[in-house]
Amino acid sequence: MKSIVRSFVSLICLLFYAQMSIGQEAIKTSPNKQLFDSLFYQGVLSANTGKYPQAEEFFTQAYTLDSLSPALCFSMGKAIISQLAEADSVARQSRMGEVETWLGRGYRLAPLDLEMGNLYARVLIYREKEREAYGVLEDLIDKFPERDELKIQLMEVARSSDELTEATFPLMKQWLEKATDEDAVVSFFSEIVRISLEQKRRQDLLQAVRTLTERFSTKTNFRILGIFTLISADEYKEAAKQLKKLERISSDPTDKYIMRSIYLIATDAKKAYKYIRKGLSNPEIDNEKKIQLLYEIFSSQVKEAKGWTDRQTDSLVEELYRIYPQESDVVHFYILWCLQKEDSAYTEQAYQTIEQAPEIEIIYEVLLSHAIEKEDMQQVHRICDLSKKNRPLDHLYYLFDAIAYTNEEKIQQAISELQLGLDRISTAPGDTDKKKTALSQLYSAIGDLYYAQSDLDSTLNAYEKSLEAYDSNADVLNNYAYLLAERDTDLDKALRLIKKAYDLNPDNHNILDTYGYICQKKGLLEDAEKYYRMALKDPEGAMNSTIHDHLGEVLLLMGKKEEAIEIWQQALILTEDKKEPLRKKIRAAGGEPQY
Repeated sequence: MKSIVRSFVSLICLLFYAQMSIGQEAIKTSPNKQLFDSLFYQGVLSANTGKYPQAEEFFTQAYTLDSLSPALCFSMGKAIISQLAEADSVARQSRMGEVETWLGRGYRLAPLDLEMGNLYARVLIYREKEREAYGVLEDLIDKFPERDELKIQLMEVARSSDELTEATFPLMKQWLEKATDEDAVVSFFSEIVRISLEQKRRQDLLQAVRTLTERFSTKTNFRILGIFTLISADEYKEAAKQLKKLERISSDPTDKYIMRSIYLIATDAKKAYKYIRKGLSNPEIDNEKKIQLLYEIFSSQVKEAKGWTDRQTDSLVEELYRIYPQESDVVHFYILWCLQKEDSAYTEQAYQTIEQAPEIEIIYEVLLSHAIEKEDMQQVHRICDLSKKNRPLDHLYYLFDAIAYTNEEKIQQAISELQLGLDRISTAPGDTDKKKTALSQLYSAIGDLYYAQSDLDSTLNAYEKSLEAYDSNADVLNNYAYLLAERDTDLDKALRLIKKAYDLNPDNHNILDTYGYICQKKGLLEDAEKYYRMALKDPEGAMNSTIHDHLGEVLLLMGKKEEAIEIWQQALILTEDKKEPLRKKIRAAGGEPQY
């Protein structure tokens, strides 16, 4: 099923990029050229503007005038495909049969049309007609031997059966010997290796590596790929030969270090450990590659098969951190390594990195993320306290500290924490946008906490201060406007606020819901309906029962009872705790709840 879905997705992608080309040969052969031209052009225009059913009608009429137009067949096939993205599986299969018929007819009429043939092959693959697709692709490759993408597609189809794989294998070897595009070379090589390993074709695998490395003898990346392949296949003697060649031709010490390390891990763990450890202190070798090597070691299974121990990996990671305790990428890696141990002693080592390099921001982010994931509020407080000590003007850690206190139901402490951030940041020199945004977010968070305590006056006051600091905070504009509407106070101000929020973020379903709610409060029912429906077009909004409920209320006020009942029925599916109020509304409107 997954392969079918992938085929269909690729089919749609191909269609998206395809041009609606018109075959001049077809027009010449039309028995009623003028009328055919008119119908065909109208069909193309309809398809290009997304009116696919209308395009189908025009193409069908045109076909009665000329059944020998490959361009018409191609256009009809694409018009049908364009309608299938949202169709159910049964309808999709049925209509794809029509597409196959149209494109098959078009390809027979225009066998040199590469675009049509390629799309026809993809449709056959989608319909699980791999042998027929294989034949079409073979035909296209004969006509367009320079098109590597057709060969890659043929390889993918060949995987469907041992017979097709066997027939394609010698072709792959030929293609590898002639291909020039690097991506195609890698594709051909990888497929040969996969089949050789599965079928234990040792000589074919070795020959593929030789072809790759000899044809592209100056390409370090291909030689590295060859060495990796040989090591994976336990061909250590051949790998050693290729490694020596790499060391001769490459001027990059990093490439040499990584490949010899991997080779030694596979062949001699003791030598590997000494070699890798020595290289960690070499400044000519890129730190990112050292990290990548160590990550591969502790995340792969090769060490287990070759006598490598976890303690050796641990020692190398610790050594790398000892050498570069101030390097951000090294510290980041070291922390992740400590945390994945899930051991309190190692976790403490991770926290101690803050004392070593308090200026590295990523430390706080990684540790905080880990503490939140573990729902460890004490550690959240600890990280936030350390951050506030070393980075007193970073407002995010006052926010996270407040969130932790809120989770512990310590609301007053949460508010005090946010107020501390406000005091520190507001008195800091400068008046930057970053400072304004920080103050706005802190005031907004205080307002949200007051709202949770039903202290609406304090909430409004905090929101007002948030907007004084930064008047383009869309979330605060939305919350402030909604609160005013809830209290039925100053609906004109609420409308001004929500309009500004909408201008800043016109696709947010919460903002659209508030906009509709305020219009509803002001008696602007048509506007309310418009914004509610816009909110439901957002994927999250479509799953929100409250927005459905609001829309139902407006529709009822507008005298659209049936529509209101239908919307409330949809809302019933989306909620568990509000079913009974919705059922009462449906019954009051003369309906019967279905859920």
